Amino acid sequence: MKQSNYIHSKIKKLLLLLLAIFSGQVYGQDWKLIEEMKLDETITAQSIDPDGRLYIGTSSGNVHRYNPDGNESEYFSAIANFPITTISAWNRFKIFIYYQNTQEFYFLNRFNTTPIRYEIGDFENDLATLCTPGIDNSVWILSTAYNELRKYNTQTKQLQLANPLRLNLGSATYMRAFQNLVIIADPENGLYFFDQYGNKQGQINEQGISYFQISGDEMIYLQEDNVCYRNIFKPELVKKEKAPSGSFSQVIKSGDRFFFIGEDKIALYWTGP
Repeated sequence: MKQSNYIHSKIKKLLLLLLAIFSGQVYGQDWKLIEEMKLDETITAQSIDPDGRLYIGTSSGNVHRYNPDGNESEYFSAIANFPITTISAWNRFKIFIYYQNTQEFYFLNRFNTTPIRYEIGDFENDLATLCTPGIDNSVWILSTAYNELRKYNTQTKQLQLANPLRLNLGSATYMRAFQNLVIIADPENGLYFFDQYGNKQGQINEQGISYFQISGDEMIYLQEDNVCYRNIFKPELVKKEKAPSGSFSQVIKSGDRFFFIGEDKIALYWTGP
């Protein structure tokens, strides 16, 4: 029995050592440029839908949609004439757009009906720093003025929960609800994980992350010129690939293609043979 426990202990230590060695290791990648798209306005938000289509929000309040091949397929002009703070396209039938300047958000129903508009003031009196759709006819609102994470029903506009935060998220830039989690990106401090009740579950101390994409059980983001893949439920597991050179701030993966996003340009790369 002692011999068995000894062997088990050795194996466990070896696995931990291998995890420490390979977690976060940077791998090379053979990037092939397909196309570059230049915009005449500043890019302020981005997202991808389940069909691999890219959504870009701009400083003028416009929304551009690109197919996976890089061709622009839809253009929605000036929903509000202010910079778009957040686009969330994980629900392809209800594209979510949030404007922090005007404290309002919209749902676009497949670009073929008038957008449905909501004012944050209809839900609460506090200023919202970030806002994102929940998975159950709800929205999550981060209020850094009162340092609370709140959830509201979009149909009744009733408060469902409010959780005071014991941390400063004043520099947070992106928030996403996923399954039973709410994940917040703060470029100055890292990634924060909250459960469905708004309780903090964990934190990744990695600076420079202002946005992330969720694909399967992975978060994909650009950090220090690397494309990073981090497991959501085992966040200590991370793989990094060297990104192509360029003034890029974000990355979105669509199949074996990658949209690298700069201030006013998009570069589409391929990693196939």
